Amino acid sequence: MLFGHADDGLNAPITPHDWIYEQGGRIGFDTFGYDLELPDPPFWGRKRAERMQHFVTLVKKGYADKLLVSADANCSPLGWPGVKGHTINYIFEDMIPDMRAAGIDDATLKLLLEDNPAGFLSLDA
Repeated sequence: MLFGHADDGLNAPITPHDWIYEQGGRIGFDTFGYDLELPDPPFWGRKRAERMQHFVTLVKKGYADKLLVSADANCSPLGWPGVKGHTINYIFEDMIPDMRAAGIDDATLKLLLEDNPAGFLSLDA
C-alpha cells in the first residue's frame, strides 16, 4: 500500500504516518516542487523548508525504508511545462541538496532513491 501525497499542505497535518508505517505501508512524499515560494503554487502547496523538516523527522524516526519520493511530474515527460519547480529535475537540483544539507547521508539517499522505488515497483516487501 502506498499513501500518496502524504506531504502536501492539506494531508500532512492529519496523515497517520505511524499507523501507515506499522501496517507495512509506504509513505509517499511525492509533491516535492509544489512549493509556496514558487510562482502560482497550488492551494495545497507547502513551504519548502516545512516539507523537508517533515521528511527529515520521518527519516529520523526510522521510516526511511518505507518512504517514496517524487516530484509528481507525470503529466508530460519533463513535468508540467511552464510550472517552475514541478519537474523531474527538481529532485536532483533542489531536493537532494536539501536532503544532504539536512544531514541525510549517502546510504540513506541510496535507500530512498534506488532501493525503495525498486522494491515498490517489483512488489517486493
